[in-house]
Amino acid sequence: GDLGDLIEVEISAVDPAGGTSPVARGGRTINGTNSTPVEGTVALSPASPKTADTVTATPSGYRDPDGDPITYQYRWFKNGTAISGATTASLNLAQAGNGDRGDAIRVDVTATDNKGATSDAASANATVANSPPATGTVKVKPAAPSSDDIVTATVSGFSDADADAPADTALSDSGAIRTRRTSRTPADGPA
Repeated sequence: GDLGDLIEVEISAVDPAGGTSPVARGGRTINGTNSTPVEGTVALSPASPKTADTVTATPSGYRDPDGDPITYQYRWFKNGTAISGATTASLNLAQAGNGDRGDAIRVDVTATDNKGATSDAASANATVANSPPATGTVKVKPAAPSSDDIVTATVSGFSDADADAPADTALSDSGAIRTRRTSRTPADGPA
């Protein structure tokens, strides 16, 4: 339709026995010249983000029927709740409160034309995946142990972005591992 045209619709209901309802009518007059942008889709990268990742939303397929230029608006959510201040194309999960392992992340993207008309939102979702622990260092003493020495290993710098507690360690409360020989080779002879 064109500006000033009346767009009408007539609807009636028909039941299985053939009965028909009276006609209901509705209509609108086209009184504006600006069309609303049409939503497209949005993709997240990476698709399975980890706790320290930055997630980026990439919209595609949005269009304005009038050919007006459009800009995108972003709104990020964690577990269904809007994240305060998260209104850009990227979300840094390393920032406290933005997302940890197991959290459901969603972004809603709308497009607005230069006359202020805004599309419906398109959404994309991801669940924050487990991050593997980061490697630290280990110092073993003495430097050249003999067969009856107690060997001490001191570890430091190991971390986990998800703040997971280590599941399998032999660390003492002091952070040192104390053990006698843990394996023998045939050249070592009998234990």
